Amino acid sequence: MENRQHGPTRVALAGATFNLLNTILGGGGGIVPLPRCIRLTGLRLAPVLLLFCAALSAYNACAIVAASCAVRESTYQGVAMRTLGVWGALTVQVLVVSLTFGISVAVIDIFADIAPSMLNLSRTTTVMLAGCAVMPIVTLIRRIERLSIISVAASLLVAAFVVFVCLCAKAADNPRPTPEPSPTNLLEAISIVNLSFLCHFNLLPLFQSLPGAPAPHVRTSMYQVIVIATLLALAVYGIVGILGFVAFGEHTSGNAFADYAANGGYWGRVLNYSIATAQLLSLPLLVHEGVRELVGLLGMRGQLNLSEHHGLLSPQALARVDSDGNLVHLAGGGSAQESARGERLCGMAWCVSATCIALYAADTSKVLALVAALCGAPLMSVLPVLMLLRSGHDLGPRGVALNVALLVLGVAVSGASAMVAVRAIW
Repeated sequence: MENRQHGPTRVALAGATFNLLNTILGGGGGIVPLPRCIRLTGLRLAPVLLLFCAALSAYNACAIVAASCAVRESTYQGVAMRTLGVWGALTVQVLVVSLTFGISVAVIDIFADIAPSMLNLSRTTTVMLAGCAVMPIVTLIRRIERLSIISVAASLLVAAFVVFVCLCAKAADNPRPTPEPSPTNLLEAISIVNLSFLCHFNLLPLFQSLPGAPAPHVRTSMYQVIVIATLLALAVYGIVGILGFVAFGEHTSGNAFADYAANGGYWGRVLNYSIATAQLLSLPLLVHEGVRELVGLLGMRGQLNLSEHHGLLSPQALARVDSDGNLVHLAGGGSAQESARGERLCGMAWCVSATCIALYAADTSKVLALVAALCGAPLMSVLPVLMLLRSGHDLGPRGVALNVALLVLGVAVSGASAMVAVRAIW
């Protein structure tokens, strides 16, 4: 048994590292567009870009942990409420809903890029089948730990995919050198790579689950967990991104799974079909958080306590439902039955809307670029540093100067990336 007084054991830290890595990888969703990002930036600049985005992600993750300890809040939204006020908390809520909805569309697109050749159906039919397959899980299963086995399976398939990519690279021809990247291509690549490292609004429940949190020595251990998980993700992304581009060169598309499924032979198709299917089935894990936040935005749950987390990894969220998925406790005293009904209605509307948009938004890379620029960048590169600066944390003059510089950089890159992404859609 772990002793909370002495902090987390190695087993607890290893478990937190695996969970955080799994959150970053997202069941393989972060891998899909990376070879195309390498094509956009070129082989010389790509490793620098990956390393820069990884370092920025890790720093901002540590900033959230530090800010949460300074204001004594245990959730991303709670920290935003304490440091930025009601409008800051509302902004986080809107961004989380928008981000998870956009990724829902992208996951359906990923499946639709691969499955038609396997199912011998048109893309339109495949998209509609994907939406119908996900809807019952989203609307009826409100205890997400029941879906954890799907998340684990997706992670194992991602590991097998990395090995497969390495084996395929041996037989690949060297690609022709790519031209120098344009500013537009560079901004698009930065947005997508940043989204691949995004885990920030699900980070604090992991920290709070460590025995002894939020004690200073546990905070230091969490910083180590963040660094190790980020480095492991960087290794995976570097291998898949660079070797994926080496394998397909200028023919690299925005969906690495589709590229390998089309050119990887029988076992390549089987592996990539399996990953795409696992991603689709694990979509409710992500949608669960977005649906809860959407219910709150629409006022279908009574009064919400903004410091209460409803996220994927929160034990408090899981304790609020019974074995049938009905809420048993509400912070504001609202009706449990009405809130459960509201979540089911929102889940159904969510799936229908995402399916309809996926029918027309067929370019996975453009969908991901737009979501990354408009939602992912603020959650990862702007809000964490801003919250740390407003938390009252004793940063010192150099620390304040560093964080102000990072904030200015984050705002500038996020704004420029958003303009590029919107222009590409239109």
